[in-house]
Amino acid sequence: MKIYFTVWAALAVAVALLALYRRLVSQGHFTVLHVRRSELPLVPGEMAYGRRLEWVDRWGKILTWIVFLYGGALVAYYLYLQLNARPVS
Repeated sequence: MKIYFTVWAALAVAVALLALYRRLVSQGHFTVLHVRRSELPLVPGEMAYGRRLEWVDRWGKILTWIVFLYGGALVAYYLYLQLNARPVS
């Protein structure tokens, strides 16, 4: 049972690190749409920034669901073991 909990904890840490990474990527970045001709050179950088945030958000959602479902499966398995435990005579 310890290995299953360790895997779950590692996944939870990965979600936390991904959230921290997203915060660091978006820190100090203003969400301003560049529409003037003089701002045209900034558009490729903004597109790359947007793709990076979409990637981080997508994997954050996927990993969060995996952690949630895996944790639920662990709880169900633990309860199953506890309810079906036979006393030693």
